[in-house]
Amino acid sequence: MKALDFSNVITKDLPWFQLFVLDVPLEVVAEWAGVNPHVMWRDGLDNADYFAVEFECGLMLAFECGHEYGPSLVVSIEPVLQHAQRHLSHWETHFQSIFDSDEATLDRGGILKKFGERMPHLLESDRYQLMRQGDDGNQFPIGEPTSKLDANCWMAELEARGHKQTYWIVKR
Repeated sequence: MKALDFSNVITKDLPWFQLFVLDVPLEVVAEWAGVNPHVMWRDGLDNADYFAVEFECGLMLAFECGHEYGPSLVVSIEPVLQHAQRHLSHWETHFQSIFDSDEATLDRGGILKKFGERMPHLLESDRYQLMRQGDDGNQFPIGEPTSKLDANCWMAELEARGHKQTYWIVKR
């Protein structure tokens, strides 16, 4: 994982999807990320601290924490909640949903439509299925269909554990 320059990452050229609230003090998250927050004024609200990170798999997450309240809003470059939560699993008990349900694919404000033509992979955020074949030759899906980025990341994580099963990804 590497820290990113927030001012260069959060632009109108990239879509950012609100995923969930992380109820962990910003100082703890910033120390984990190894970055000093970028402070900006939010119109009508207050100052907020921002920072962003990128994981080896390519997932970028950004965090926003207002000075007048505690939890951080977590946003991502892909609309896949489970992918971000997998990378932040050490804070699993601190996730708070900001939606009515924990949807696998999140599209608030028509972001997918706006960026879909230029970034078609966003329209396939639930079309890749991670598969596994056990020692007995049986094949079965693992989890729910997800994005290609998440499926590749998840497969790498499972393969790194040294399991003898075979993993692959199919497009649905």
